[in-house]
Amino acid sequence: MSENKGKTDQNSVSKEEIDDFAQALLDRKTEMALFKDMPKEEKTQDVSQRKQAERQLSSALDMLRKERGQLPIEEEERRYTFQQSLDDSNFEEEEDFTTYSLGKDDLMNASLKNVHDALDGDVEVENKPIQEESTKEEVEKKLNKKKEKLKKVDPNRKKKIIAIIACVVVVLGLMGAYAYKIYIYDPQNVATEAQLASYDKLVAYADEWDMMSDAEKSEILDLKEDYDSLLDKQKTEINSYFKEQTGQTFNALYKELKALNDEQKDEQNPDYQEIVAYLTNWSSKTDDEKMNVVNLKTKYDGLTSSLQKKIDDLSREQTQKSFGALYTEYQQLQQQQQQEAEAAQQAANNEQIAYYQSLIDQYNASLQEYTAYASTLQQDLEYAQSTGQDTTEIQSQIDTNNQLISQAQSTIAYYQQLINGLQ
Repeated sequence: MSENKGKTDQNSVSKEEIDDFAQALLDRKTEMALFKDMPKEEKTQDVSQRKQAERQLSSALDMLRKERGQLPIEEEERRYTFQQSLDDSNFEEEEDFTTYSLGKDDLMNASLKNVHDALDGDVEVENKPIQEESTKEEVEKKLNKKKEKLKKVDPNRKKKIIAIIACVVVVLGLMGAYAYKIYIYDPQNVATEAQLASYDKLVAYADEWDMMSDAEKSEILDLKEDYDSLLDKQKTEINSYFKEQTGQTFNALYKELKALNDEQKDEQNPDYQEIVAYLTNWSSKTDDEKMNVVNLKTKYDGLTSSLQKKIDDLSREQTQKSFGALYTEYQQLQQQQQQEAEAAQQAANNEQIAYYQSLIDQYNASLQEYTAYASTLQQDLEYAQSTGQDTTEIQSQIDTNNQLISQAQSTIAYYQQLINGLQ
């Protein structure tokens, strides 16, 4: 309403301006009618003088408007034209626009234009009368055009906008209701008496933190169950409170002390205790005792990383080497000793093999003699039998020689077996 009122005031001011110009124009016509019999050269003014008079008239009008608190004529025309262009562009959104206001504005614009043309142009005033009839026709044409534009506007546009706004409002309402339920009425966010008691217990524990011993601080491990029973918002508050009182959140303190407690339990591991005892007083151990570090590698590998680190630190303190480096050193030394022992054993074996081989050679020579003698005895036996001689003695010699051959063969096989075992 205030905007329409401002437009009405502006229109009324513009009408007063038109009335002023019309009065000035009427005076000019009267003057020309009174002095129409004067020679043309007397009533015709110099162009510069006429323009000077028009500027004086315009300046006088501006001074008069300034005294009334109005804007200068040019500024008023500029604003009026700008406002009129805005009204035309927003015409589709203005439902209260009337034929009367449109006709009145266009009529006033036309009148104002004719007055200015009369004052600024070189044509005499009586040749440019205000043509109200043609102005009304133009207004009706413009109005008809704007009515056609209104007919082309989508009639469902406003309904669509209202539907969209309604959907947005419904969605926001549902989201608000859901949040309201979750944070206020959801039973899962209502703390029980047990949860409140656990909450107070944790707060009291945090308050006494600075005055606790190490053993008392480790009691935080027993409070994990109380902490887990809290609501999420209570856990957040407890962590913030612990951060304020101890410098760390409850979760951080629990993890730190649990790791320390687990480490202390791990130190009771028998393998860990054995390695620690072995490395202690390292310098007093013999070489054979130091070599035993190789046999502890499997037990070292079975320890946790934290215990392995402790073993490495102790090893560096006693031997200036980590346990891994110490193991590698003595493993290589053990391998070297084994290789040397194997070489020595192989040399001894080769020597023994050579000895056994010499015995085999001796028995092979005897075996050849026994075999050749057996052939001779066989010939003697055959001769005695052919001549009818007594063969008892010859047969006895053959039996004895066969026994020697058998003994030589058995001895050779025994020594060959010994050689095969040494190779």
